Amino acid sequence: MGVRETSSNVELTKPLATLYASIVVSLFILFVLSGLISGENSVTRQVALTLGLFGTLLLMLFGGEIARALQKAGMTPVGFVGFLLSNLLFGAMYLALLADLIDLGARPETQSVIVIYLAAGIVWYLILIVWTMVEWFRSRRD
Repeated sequence: MGVRETSSNVELTKPLATLYASIVVSLFILFVLSGLISGENSVTRQVALTLGLFGTLLLMLFGGEIARALQKAGMTPVGFVGFLLSNLLFGAMYLALLADLIDLGARPETQSVIVIYLAAGIVWYLILIVWTMVEWFRSRRD
């Protein structure tokens, strides 16, 4: 891997990291405003939780792409997997805290949303890990 290829992968992470940061800020705003939503009816609370789910799914998607770009730029496989795992756990914790804050309690909808997020995240990140490891082994072989 040449210097030019590494620097182009680092340059790629700049807009991805900007999008990632804007999603995190948007999720924080949703988290803060969910206290105002908690007095509303259950449909409004479910909409807030669904928005949180879509935001964390976007966070998961961009986080995976940032991790791949950083891995191509020289991040170790352990750092790559660690970044993906921490990103997945951040989203799950966010959804659990959001659901608790808007007073959905232990309703089945809350649990199913978190399970959907975790299942989608595990499948997506396993695909990324296998794909990256195959590319890494091919580059080591050449």
